[in-house]
Amino acid sequence: MVKQLRGLEYQINWGAMTLQDAIDFCILAIRTTSAIQRFSDGVVLDPGDIPKVGGDIDLAIITRDKGFIWVKKKNIVIEGQEIDIDKFPNLE
Repeated sequence: MVKQLRGLEYQINWGAMTLQDAIDFCILAIRTTSAIQRFSDGVVLDPGDIPKVGGDIDLAIITRDKGFIWVKKKNIVIEGQEIDIDKFPNLE
């Protein structure tokens, strides 16, 4: 039976995936994890644990030629005021 179930596994061709497909896949994985946690009561090793995924999704890509690029990023909120951290001076 295990052999039959393994025959139903999806084969994903990671090497041929476009950047857009990779972005879509990441969003799918995050949303799927969030949805599963909504209905769960922890995991086998930690029953009763609370969900740790949810809300808006931040997503960035790293490319060889352009480096780190935000695809989608929410602003942080400090005392009710929304702050865009990209507008902060370099704090290094």
